[in-house]
Amino acid sequence: MSTLSRKRPIGISIIAIFLAFSGLLALTGAMLNFVSVSREFGRMPNHTAAFLLTLGVVSAFLSIYTFALVYGLWTLKRWAFWSTLALEVILLIQNIVLWLMHVYTPVAFILNSLAPLLIMGYLFFNQEVRATFNTNHIKFQWYK
Repeated sequence: MSTLSRKRPIGISIIAIFLAFSGLLALTGAMLNFVSVSREFGRMPNHTAAFLLTLGVVSAFLSIYTFALVYGLWTLKRWAFWSTLALEVILLIQNIVLWLMHVYTPVAFILNSLAPLLIMGYLFFNQEVRATFNTNHIKFQWYK
């Protein structure tokens, strides 16, 4: 069997590095969350502590998921293409919800939505990326 050698597009390398940095920040935030909750555990209401611990667990899980995506993108796994798109859609939906709940100002909404939109656009519309991940066969009617 012959193995096809594929070259990783520079944009995929940049996205992988960006996701690695984001995952590291999320993991650091989760660890700091666990430390702060454990220090204040007896002094805060139980529902607040439970909420903060849940938030920390979700953040830790997402950071591990992000590290898996970094590996997949770096090694050009097809599942990483689709998983990265799914993550970016989830982040965009989260930004919309936070904006509708008036947590984000319009400027914060735009700034926080910029990275997911750019990543999704790059993955969908760059033909080199689509060919690298072997997703050229999927056609979108609005894409033409």
